[in-house]
Amino acid sequence: NSQKRFFSWIHFYDPHTPYEPPEPYKSQYEKQPWGLYDGEIAYVDFLIGKVLENLRERDLLEKTVIIIVGDHGESLGEHHESAHGFFIYDATVSVPLIIRIPSAHLQGKTIATQVQNVDIMPTLCELLDLQVPETVQGQSLLPLIMGRKLKKEPPAYSETYYPRYHYGWSELKSLRTPKYKYILAPRPELYDLDLDPREQNNIFNKNRSLGNEFAQQLR
Repeated sequence: NSQKRFFSWIHFYDPHTPYEPPEPYKSQYEKQPWGLYDGEIAYVDFLIGKVLENLRERDLLEKTVIIIVGDHGESLGEHHESAHGFFIYDATVSVPLIIRIPSAHLQGKTIATQVQNVDIMPTLCELLDLQVPETVQGQSLLPLIMGRKLKKEPPAYSETYYPRYHYGWSELKSLRTPKYKYILAPRPELYDLDLDPREQNNIFNKNRSLGNEFAQQLR
């Protein structure tokens, strides 16, 4: 009913293992390295297009805030991981976030500032003029979208307990700033993301004081 306000959460399981995109995406991509994963991405892109088309047909597209976000990425061989869940390198914790607001002067912007998924809910609250609960951990991204700075830029937090629950190994926790990434593990890891964006050179032993500062924040 286009006369009533609505909220819709649509969860597309793909792209996700097992990589089994339907035709024509399977044939289009299967001969390329990791092509079936690309095929699943293309398939979901098609489905999102169908959602937008449906909103347009109902004259709702320009009345609706649309947010597209991932909950995790995939390691396609990075750090010897073939999927996700074991590690928390950027290959799996850096995800797409697209916000479409029905306002011409807010469209077409690309913002590189680090944000978190916990920021989505307070962003929606501010956009819809709803009170943000005091217990919310995130912050509204509307100032950033409007071209201003955020009130605070906390490090992004990630964790995985998959290794512990399934194999009895240690859980992993991390804090990420725009420049550094610290991973709390049996062997602590620290990366300079400006010099080492693929997180290959662990500098924890060279900068223990900084690593220990991150560790204190996680305890």
